[in-house]
Amino acid sequence: MANYTITRHTENIHAYGCTQFSTIQTEDQVATNNGPLDSTVVWDVTADQGYSLDIEDFSFTGATLISSTNLGMQWNDLPSPILTAQVSQVSSVLIRIVLHLAPSAANNNLGNAFVMPGNDVNVTVPIEGCAKVVGHSVRFWFNEPK
Repeated sequence: MANYTITRHTENIHAYGCTQFSTIQTEDQVATNNGPLDSTVVWDVTADQGYSLDIEDFSFTGATLISSTNLGMQWNDLPSPILTAQVSQVSSVLIRIVLHLAPSAANNNLGNAFVMPGNDVNVTVPIEGCAKVVGHSVRFWFNEPK
C-alpha cells in the first residue's frame, strides 16, 4: 500500500479528459508557459494521515538524478516528451513534482518543446517511493554473547 495520494494541479484555461491526468490537446500545439499546452505538469504527492514523506525516498525508474539538495532534486532521462523533472519538499506531508515539457534555462533543462502530434500520446512516468509512519524509527539491540 502506497500510503499517499498523487493529484494534479489543474487550471481553468486547460481542457481535461476523463481524469485530471488526461488533457485534451490539438495537433501542432506547442508546450509553452501559460499556453493551451502548458510547459509543465504539476503533481502533489500527499501523505495519508499518520504518514510522512521525504524526497529522498522517491525516484524515477531509469532516470538520472542530476542534482540534489535538502530542498529538491532534479532528474533527466525521463520518457519523451518529458525533458526534466523537479521534486521538491513542500512539507513533511507534501512533495511537489514538476514535469517539464519545454526547455528552460532557469531550470537547466535542454531540448525541444513538446509539439502535439496528430495522434494520442500516452506517457508512463515510472516513479517509485514510499511514505513512512510518522515518528517511526529503527531500534537496534546489541547483545553481548553469553
